[in-house]
Amino acid sequence: MLLINKNELLAKDECIHLNHILSFAQLTKIYAAGFKGCKETDIVVITAGAIQKPGQTRTDFALKEIENTIDI
Repeated sequence: MLLINKNELLAKDECIHLNHILSFAQLTKIYAAGFKGCKETDIVVITAGAIQKPGQTRTDFALKEIENTIDI
C-alpha cells in the first residue's frame, strides 16, 4: 500500500502508524512515496481534502475538493 500526500511528512507519519497496527499482516507492505511509487502497488490511498471555511457553501467546498483531486 502506498500513501501519497502533499504533506510528505504526514504521509510518512501515517505510514508508521499503519505499519504498527498492521504488523500481523506479513504480506502487506506500507510505505510513503511520490507518484512514481505507484507503479508496483496494488492499492493507492491518496489523502487529500480541502478545509471547509466558515460560511463556505457545500457547493463551493465540493468544487474545492474537485480542484484538489484534479491537481493530483
